[in-house]
Amino acid sequence: MVERQDRFLLVEEVIDGKPCINQPAGHVDPGEHPADAAVRETLEETGYRVQLTHFLGISVLDTPNAGTYYRLSFVAEVIEQLKDAVLDQGILRAVWKTADEIEQMNNLRSPLVRDDIARFRRGQRFPLSLLADTIRTP
Repeated sequence: MVERQDRFLLVEEVIDGKPCINQPAGHVDPGEHPADAAVRETLEETGYRVQLTHFLGISVLDTPNAGTYYRLSFVAEVIEQLKDAVLDQGILRAVWKTADEIEQMNNLRSPLVRDDIARFRRGQRFPLSLLADTIRTP
């Protein structure tokens, strides 16, 4: 969740051949801390280098065909925009939209986009220390 001047950082991406809007998101690489993955994915998908400030929460989305997704959401601030950044395959561009604009969209990739924005606007924030700062492997 990156907010600046009442606008939220989103990505326009192509999923199943159709453009849709999502928050910067992705997967955690093996051995990677989820917070580091959030920073990395935001850069790869938007070209913006960010610094995490808070943990927003965990969401669960059950889908009929793809299973259950657990989403960890963070709040971040922009450090800088890399002008010549090459975005991940399938990402068309980064966009900044107001909450009202997002509420009117009918091409959101997931209902979790609106859920996260609602939590953010209600002031929900948790310290980053809520998540363990180490990853243990067996």
